[in-house]
Amino acid sequence: MAIPVYKTFAGQIYPSSSLSFGDERILVIKTNLVEVENYIQDLKNAGYVSQSYRRIPSGIQNGENVYFACQNDKNNLTLFYDHSRHACSIIEDVLSPLPTDGQQEEKGKGELSLAQVSIRGGSSYVIKLKDGAFLVIDGGEYGLDDQIRLYNYLKENSCDEKITIKTWFFTHADSDHITLATSFLNEYAKNVDVESFCYQFPDFDKITMLIDSNKIKQNVKLLEGAIKTNYPKAKVYTARTGQAYYYDGASIEIIYSLDDTYLCIYPSPNEMSLAFKVNFDGGKSAVLLGDCMMTACRQMAFTYGEYLKADILQLAHHGLIGGDTYLYKTVNPDICFWDTTKSRFNGENEKLFKWCLGEGGCDYNAWIRDEKIKKRTHYTNDKTNVIVF
Repeated sequence: MAIPVYKTFAGQIYPSSSLSFGDERILVIKTNLVEVENYIQDLKNAGYVSQSYRRIPSGIQNGENVYFACQNDKNNLTLFYDHSRHACSIIEDVLSPLPTDGQQEEKGKGELSLAQVSIRGGSSYVIKLKDGAFLVIDGGEYGLDDQIRLYNYLKENSCDEKITIKTWFFTHADSDHITLATSFLNEYAKNVDVESFCYQFPDFDKITMLIDSNKIKQNVKLLEGAIKTNYPKAKVYTARTGQAYYYDGASIEIIYSLDDTYLCIYPSPNEMSLAFKVNFDGGKSAVLLGDCMMTACRQMAFTYGEYLKADILQLAHHGLIGGDTYLYKTVNPDICFWDTTKSRFNGENEKLFKWCLGEGGCDYNAWIRDEKIKKRTHYTNDKTNVIVF
């Protein structure tokens, strides 16, 4: 990595490696906030221009995490310091758009909402902003009925003739999260304006243990082809842990990404899923976990602690294997979104375990469903569910 040397007294620096396309990353452990801040200054002295600097509460009392993003005329560089692990991830990649700090100026006075859109498989969420534009997260697996249902929801709730999606986020590359989007972008490009996309998929040739690697690579190729063909002017952001994206009435923070998996390489795309915290005007918030699995969920709980307290929680991995009781207790939501059917939620059609009920080791699901602890509202995706703020 042709960047300033990270100066550390007791830290250990792992050799550079690459998980995604065109990036190089190092991990420094046993470091601290003073060393991180000194390194940020070294980057600035070396000619890197700051794009974003954020201090984020840590799960360790009185501690802070740090996200810093900068660029020069050739490269991007992002840094995330996790105080709970005393670990700093430093990633250099190709020059590309970076989200910048600052709340956008409010333009609209419309309805602000979060919708779990009904689809037959996968995950599909839509945030309607105050200015009438949308954010979309995933979209699900391709099915003509589901594609039409997503389009109709956007059309019926749009303030303009042409639908505007500010950013389409993709948590990970499994077919039940991206294939509907590919077809949607090809079908509705004339009716829907997408200003930007945000995701981070690994370089699958570098992860040889990945399940269904060839199928996933093909799905990603088709999605990125649809983006380039239909939206050549759209910005494409590389999702990084610690980023924040600001919109009219809401902001989205990335609280977990592929960046957090290094040094471990996992055989499932679920382990590389993005997770978000969404903050809405008025103080309401949501944590959306994508398909994150147990290790990721526990890590988030330690990294952020009470900062993750939210009103709404999208259960990890469709409410199946993947959650964590400590994280769920930390978020402690009033509303739970389950990306699964009502029959599966009720435990009516599992051959081995009734995972959604908490069997088969899913004690976190049993905890969050226990009305003796707290009565919560649970939604499944048999129909579209909308929360208005």
